[in-house]
Amino acid sequence: EVGDNAGMEVGVNAGVDVGVNSGVDVGVFAGVDVGDNAGVDVGVNAGVDVGVSAGVGVGDNAGVDVGDNSGVDVGNNAGVDVGDNSGAEVGDNAGVDVGLSAGVDVGVNSGVDVGVSAGVDVGD
Repeated sequence: EVGDNAGMEVGVNAGVDVGVNSGVDVGVFAGVDVGDNAGVDVGVNAGVDVGVSAGVGVGDNAGVDVGDNSGVDVGNNAGVDVGDNSGAEVGDNAGVDVGLSAGVDVGVNSGVDVGVSAGVDVGD
């Protein structure tokens, strides 16, 4: 974790990282996880967050990333997950978000991506 307040984790099992380079957070407020099991990253390079407020997970099981390179967020406010089970990403390269506010998920089970390269978001 690199940057101001990077990797702020609050809650039961928040920010559980398993795998090579999983949960790599770079930037101001990158990887802020709030809630039970928020920001659970499993797999190679899962949950790689780069940018201001990248990978902000709020809610139970928010930002659950499973698989190689799943949940790669790049840009300002990329991968903002709010709500129960929001931003759940399963599969290789699932939920790759690039750009300002890319991959903003709000609500219960919003932004659930399953499969290879599912939920690839590019742009503002």
